[in-house]
Amino acid sequence: MTMADAGSSSTRRMIAFGGPAVQRMMLWQKLIGMTQRRHRVTEYHGHLTHVDGSHTPLTEDAARAICASVEAARKRSAEEMPDTYSALNARSRANERLSDLGWRSGHFAPRDGSVFAVIERAAHGCGIFEAYADAEYLWYCGDPHQHDKLLWKPIADLSEADRTHMAVCMEKDREAHDAEMDRYAAASEASYTMETSNGS
Repeated sequence: MTMADAGSSSTRRMIAFGGPAVQRMMLWQKLIGMTQRRHRVTEYHGHLTHVDGSHTPLTEDAARAICASVEAARKRSAEEMPDTYSALNARSRANERLSDLGWRSGHFAPRDGSVFAVIERAAHGCGIFEAYADAEYLWYCGDPHQHDKLLWKPIADLSEADRTHMAVCMEKDREAHDAEMDRYAAASEASYTMETSNGS
């Protein structure tokens, strides 16, 4: 398994708001590299992605602990959902519960510029965000999304717990965006300074 950086805004949201299970999955799939010999893991390595998109190396012990956590989570999932039917049933029950809580398909979100709450339909994260929609896309965190990928709910209908969670998610996204812009600005300034020095 090769190691890949997780710098995009969507990947940052998945890591930041995905909850323990999704975070473990992302760390396994995106951040951990493994050297395999005869199907046995012999080395653990990878990088930790910070809020600004920068990376620092993980120690082997930290990477090993993450992999152990992933394997433990997979074992629990296998026990709880031993076959395709049980996994589909769990997904169906979750979708039904979200519907009972008032979440609806993004296809039916208002397209008049009003702001509402959204969650991702697929199992990519547990964040709640403010959003708005136009005729073509549903927008949140500065990115366009297909309407059928999200569920929406009027902000007025959110529970207090939902409102609190949404405020945390929005603040984390702003922090991530600002930190990334600061990093890009610093890199641009450094590049400009170097070019100016070389040209003088």
